[in-house]
Amino acid sequence: MRKSIYEKFSGLMEKSLNRKFSSKERAEAFDKIYYDYVKEKGNDKEWDQFREKLRKKYFDPLSEKQKKQFGLTTKKMINNSKELKKFISKKPKSNYPVDIFYKTAYCIIRKLSNKKDNILDIGYGNHPTFIDFLNSKGYSAYGIEPFPSRFDKITSFKGTINHFPKKLKQKYGIILINMVFTINYTHHFSKKFKWELKNKQKLLSKLASLLSKEGYLILVDDIGTIFSRKDLGRKFKIIVFEKDNNGRITLLRKKQIIR
Repeated sequence: MRKSIYEKFSGLMEKSLNRKFSSKERAEAFDKIYYDYVKEKGNDKEWDQFREKLRKKYFDPLSEKQKKQFGLTTKKMINNSKELKKFISKKPKSNYPVDIFYKTAYCIIRKLSNKKDNILDIGYGNHPTFIDFLNSKGYSAYGIEPFPSRFDKITSFKGTINHFPKKLKQKYGIILINMVFTINYTHHFSKKFKWELKNKQKLLSKLASLLSKEGYLILVDDIGTIFSRKDLGRKFKIIVFEKDNNGRITLLRKKQIIR
C-alpha cells in the first residue's frame, strides 16, 4: 500500500522537533521535508497548512489553560488573524517567513500588553509590516532588522542587537523575536549570525537590559530556538519553553534582582 504524504515525511518531522538531535541535523531534516514536498507537489502553495498538520503528531502543545492565559484560544486566533490579513493584504510581502507567525505574536501581545509599554520587534523582516500594524492598533512598537528593504528611523531601524540603534535605547514591556534565533534560520545563515551564535549569554544579557521590570520576551519560531533552558534560565524566568500553537513559542519574563 502506498504511503500517504504525511506518513512519508513523518519521521523527518519528528527528528526536526527533537532536541536529542543536533541543530544541524534538525534543520536538515526540516529542509528535506520542504524540498521533497515541493518536488512531489510541484509547488509550495499549501506548504504552511501541510507543515502544521504534520507537526501535530509530534509537537508539545500548550495546555488549554495556557492558551487562555496567553490569549491563544482558537476563537482569538481566528479573530486576530482576520485583522492581520486585512492589514497585511495591502502591504508588501516579506521575503522572510515572519508573517506566518504574526497571528501568534499578536494574540500574546494583546493579552500581555496594556498599550502603555513599548514593544520591540527584533528582526522584523525586510518590511516593518507587523510594526506598522501594531502602531495602527494603538501600541508603541519599534523594530530592528539587519537587512531591511524599508526602514524610517522613527519606528523601524537598520540594526542588530550587537549594533543597536541609539534612538531605541529605552525600556520595553515586550520584546518579540519572531523567526530570528531559530535553529533552522541560523543554520542557513550562520555566517550572518557569527556574533550571536558565539555570544549567546551577551545576547541574552542585552535583551534583559532592554526589558522593563518584569517585561516579557517572546520567541516564536518553526522547530526550536538556539537557546537551551539553561541559557535562558540565567537571565529570565521561563514561563513557557518551546510549546506549540501555530509555531513554537517560548515565553520568558525578566528576572528580578534581589538585593
